[in-house]
Amino acid sequence: MGSETAELRNDAADNVHFSGVNSHRTRPGGRYIYQATSAASVYASLAWEHEFDAKSKSSVSYAASTYGAGVPELKGSSAMGEPGVRITPSEFTPLNIATWV
Repeated sequence: MGSETAELRNDAADNVHFSGVNSHRTRPGGRYIYQATSAASVYASLAWEHEFDAKSKSSVSYAASTYGAGVPELKGSSAMGEPGVRITPSEFTPLNIATWV
């Protein structure tokens, strides 16, 4: 999956070109919800994300020459956690108040 390109130019006609990033990742996770009262629930979520060797390209044009720019390494794992509280003041009020860290 790629994206559009972006170019930055200055008055000296130097160009910096960024191409899209081809990214492949997975993010399994889950959420546990405890209904404390009829109006309040507490939840906790955990997720793990893994990026599989994403590809990106960029180049710099200066004085009629083009140079390949350094490409960041986009791979690895991340873990996420989310505790929170959800409050519904009344079953007749279409309002949910949620807070999380």
